[in-house]
Amino acid sequence: MNKLKEVWAKRDTETDFKNIIPLDLGLKEQGTKRVINDKVLQVAAPRVNAPLTIDGDLSDWQGIPQVDFDYKKSVESGELKAGDGFEPGFWLAWDDKYLYFAAKVKDKELITTKEKDQIWQDDCVEIFIDPDLDGIEWNNKKDFQIGLSPSGPAKKPQVWCWFQGVSGEPDILVASKTEGTGGYIIEAAIPWKFLNMTPRKRDVIGISVAFHDKDSDREVKVNWCYLDGGKKLGRLSLE
Repeated sequence: MNKLKEVWAKRDTETDFKNIIPLDLGLKEQGTKRVINDKVLQVAAPRVNAPLTIDGDLSDWQGIPQVDFDYKKSVESGELKAGDGFEPGFWLAWDDKYLYFAAKVKDKELITTKEKDQIWQDDCVEIFIDPDLDGIEWNNKKDFQIGLSPSGPAKKPQVWCWFQGVSGEPDILVASKTEGTGGYIIEAAIPWKFLNMTPRKRDVIGISVAFHDKDSDREVKVNWCYLDGGKKLGRLSLE
């Protein structure tokens, strides 16, 4: 696994690293509807001393900083509209067994009719993981595109791992809580073993988190840091 090296900007060792640091790659915005953040983003995930409970309740995430996500500048497809009620946010943490993920999404219209590998067509979250920092290679099983849906035809949360062609359950733990017209909360614990990784403090992996928002009158997808078709993802440091 790659260490924190020259892929990052020079770090001030006297500064507590909690915030995202952008590296300018010189890319350009691509119009008003498709506005991609043009920088490689970085975030530190704190190590938790006790396992987080995956139950759709974010109370045990208190004290873990939310990842800075300027989603309005991270539109991959579709178009954001004023007053559409959509606002995503997410958190990351880890321990020796799991990479933990949590998201809270404001969404005035929750649509979750699809299942398995079709969940991307509805409201859902995608987590892209590049363990080797060499870019996402589509359908290569060493990389991961993990989908999380807050519900579905069976009225329970769903997981799907497209590159592996499997649901990921029961290895990946997932729980959600829908909030009526107010959106949803979703949590997941992804085993490092499932990712074929052994985590160590200060290790760095590639990551991006995308949110699909489907409403009856429009669809939009925002992606935290997914550049050049996945050749460059954001950087996650295990702190």
